[in-house]
Amino acid sequence: MTDVGKNIRTLREAKGLTQEQLAQMLYVTRQTISNYEMGKSKPDVDMIRNIARVLDTDANTLLYGPPDFQRKRMAWKGFGVGAVFCLGLFVAYGQAVPWAQEVAWTRYTMFPYLFLRLIVLPCAMFALGWTIMQGVCCLLGVDLERGERSYTIPLRIVLWIALVVVALLLVPYAVWLMAEWIGAGSGSFPHIPLYTPLVNAFMMRWGQAPYLAWGLGVAFWWAGNSLRISHKVEKESPKFRLICSLYERQ
Repeated sequence: MTDVGKNIRTLREAKGLTQEQLAQMLYVTRQTISNYEMGKSKPDVDMIRNIARVLDTDANTLLYGPPDFQRKRMAWKGFGVGAVFCLGLFVAYGQAVPWAQEVAWTRYTMFPYLFLRLIVLPCAMFALGWTIMQGVCCLLGVDLERGERSYTIPLRIVLWIALVVVALLLVPYAVWLMAEWIGAGSGSFPHIPLYTPLVNAFMMRWGQAPYLAWGLGVAFWWAGNSLRISHKVEKESPKFRLICSLYERQ
C-alpha cells in the first residue's frame, strides 16, 4: 500500500499506455502522472478511483499491487503441458490397441494389450483428471498456490502411499509379462502367497475401471494446490472506505 506509484506504473505499462496517454485520459498533466509514479506526490481517493477505472482494475489492486501474473502464466503453462501429455497418451493408446489385439491373436501373448490397459490408459486418465482441474481453475481465474492447508500434507502422504502400493502390486507382474514377451518366462505367473490373489483382484478392478485413475489425478491436483479466489473490493463498500481512510492517513 506504500508503493502506489509503482503499482500505477506496472498497470499502465500492462495496458500499453504512455504517461502522456494516461494523463490525457485523466485530464491531468504528464508531470502529474510522473510524480505519482516517482513517489513525489500521491493521488487522492478520487484520483485513485479514476485511475482504477481507466486502467480497468479496482482500487484494491491499485493500492496493494497487481496479482501475481507470473503465477498465472505458470498455471496456464502447466495446463498446456498436461493437455499435450494427456492427448499424446490417448492418441498412443488408440493407435496401439489394434496392434496389441493382433499380437494377442497371432502370437498368443497378452503383454502389449495388458500394458496398454493397465499402465498407459490409467496414466492417461490420471493426466486427464489433473489437467481438467488445472484448466477449470485457470478459466475461472482462481489463483493457484502451493497447498499449505492443514489437510494437504496428510492427503499427500496418503496419496503417495497409494501410489507406492500400486507400484508394488504392478511391478512384479509387469516384469513377468515382459519376460513372457521376450520368451524368457515359464508360461504361468508363479503363485506367491498373499501377493498373487491380491494382485489378481487388484488388476481385475483396475482393468475394468481405469477411470478410477481420473479421480486419483483430481486428488493429486487438489493435494498439490490450495485455492484462493481473489474478490475485488467494491468501490463504495465499507472495506473500500476503510482502505481509503488508511491510505489518506499516510
